[in-house]
Amino acid sequence: MEITRKLVLAEKRITGISTIYPASIVHPLPRFPILPAPASMPLLQMQPQLSLNLGKLNPFLIDNSIRAIECPGAGKNIRLKREQMLEVNVQMAENEIFEIINIFANASRVPLMPILKADFGNLTMNAFISPAMGSRFFIVKK
Repeated sequence: MEITRKLVLAEKRITGISTIYPASIVHPLPRFPILPAPASMPLLQMQPQLSLNLGKLNPFLIDNSIRAIECPGAGKNIRLKREQMLEVNVQMAENEIFEIINIFANASRVPLMPILKADFGNLTMNAFISPAMGSRFFIVKK
């Protein structure tokens, strides 16, 4: 009977009209017990194995101790973030930077724009594409 009263009050608020529903229409929903999944049932992998070929950056993507990769621009050293920022003696040309940004955008199905944020698997890329100032990107592992 409590459910009938709540429905009538809700209908009064919405329509301003009061209607009493027969008890045969208004009934509480049955409560089903929530059962845990059997331990023998394997969990589904929600994320398939994803791979990218980013050329010079592949060794850094494989290394689990590296949390972020930054390319500040053409001809500048790549920076890696572990516990602290490290500079490695790896430089990229402008066309290599653009190629990596393009590969990442295509893989994540994000249109190529001057300011790009794209996710692919456990990686997130923030990129800035500018012919005048030079392109740069930052890749973070989740």
